[in-house]
Amino acid sequence: MGKLSMAYNKFAAVYDKLMDKSMYQQWFDYVNLIGKPTDTILELACGTGDLAVLLCKTYNVYASDLSEDMLALASQKVASIPLFQMDMCQIDVNRTFRIITCFADSLCYLKDEKSVKRAFQEAYRVLEVGGYYLFDVHSTWQMEEGYRDYVYQYCDEDTVFLWQSFPGEFPYSVEHDITCCQKIYDNEWYERFDEFHKERTYPLDSYIAWLKEAGFHTIHVTANFGQSNITETTPRWFFCCEKK
Repeated sequence: MGKLSMAYNKFAAVYDKLMDKSMYQQWFDYVNLIGKPTDTILELACGTGDLAVLLCKTYNVYASDLSEDMLALASQKVASIPLFQMDMCQIDVNRTFRIITCFADSLCYLKDEKSVKRAFQEAYRVLEVGGYYLFDVHSTWQMEEGYRDYVYQYCDEDTVFLWQSFPGEFPYSVEHDITCCQKIYDNEWYERFDEFHKERTYPLDSYIAWLKEAGFHTIHVTANFGQSNITETTPRWFFCCEKK
């Protein structure tokens, strides 16, 4: 189980450079809709630690990621919080949490329905009673329309980056071909590396059914970081699930 083709390897530093930093503030604001300063939070799929930097100013934070390279960068930003290399389908922390987060469509990197169900069960298991599981996933619209003919290009003096997306082998799935050339300092050479990522989502009713199977029964789904109701063209669904 876990993420497909998603150890990130050399991509971690490029990811950190190119990720839209404004989104971290929006995820932070979304957590603040239900968070209290005394809360202990487990951030799954923390990446390079930008959200953890914000969260630890208000909350008691634990953070984890499957990628050792992501965690290495995160440790440079948030040395004061516990970091774990961990699969969201097997949460190995000996405590419970009032809030668990899993953002940036990280659940979409799980390989199949069984893995998603397992991730939900694990989140439920380590949540306190009265706690909240917050996550987002790509909508089916995003997979079928939003990523249609998607190409992203970036170039500066140090980095040349190309991201192309194609339909995947399963319904509501997509495959990303990523090529990056990164300048090697102290000379004029560029190192090229390639990554291949797969993402998959499911109908909204499926997510809700699997959450209920895991034990969640108070489930709210919104758009735009909790600020809007979902529509047929919502690109990302935000889930707030309470353990009672």
